[in-house]
Amino acid sequence: MVSVSVVAMTLTAIVGEARRVQDTWGVSEKVVIAGVDLEVGDLVETADLSLHERPLAFLPPDALVEIPSDSDVAVRSVRAGEVVTNRDLRSTRDVLTLPAGHRAMSLPLDASVPHLEAGNLVELHLVNDRFGDLAVVDGPQMAIPALVVEVTAQSVVLAVEAERVSDVAATQTTGRIVVALR
Repeated sequence: MVSVSVVAMTLTAIVGEARRVQDTWGVSEKVVIAGVDLEVGDLVETADLSLHERPLAFLPPDALVEIPSDSDVAVRSVRAGEVVTNRDLRSTRDVLTLPAGHRAMSLPLDASVPHLEAGNLVELHLVNDRFGDLAVVDGPQMAIPALVVEVTAQSVVLAVEAERVSDVAATQTTGRIVVALR
């Protein structure tokens, strides 16, 4: 009989603590939380996200309440543990908007460009045709990351970091650009 009383007292204490927490923080809701740091352009898989209870009073109004079923691309940086909103991700099936600090650039498609779809991440390698080697831009050879925004029959529209647009544009006129799918 004593053990039943101890169990009953323990359950009463647990329920009381739960009510105290709810009174303090309010009602909670399961929302999508980033399990890893997400950077602009990252392909986000379902394994990168999880559902966790958070106090409703502290949630943004556009917090996701379900993990997206298809692959999405991060259009804003989200730190691990943060609530994911519908402003943070775009479906790879949608036409993507430009991330902050990026500019849209169009490159002609030819046989050397791999099959691309909106949402793909690519690297742009700048080649100086006069010397036949990779151009040296701001020091050592560097690939320029870009996000595929749209693909047409003749060209691909890429989101390129604003500070790299002039490098890409200059190479379009004096050399060539090799596109590598990441």
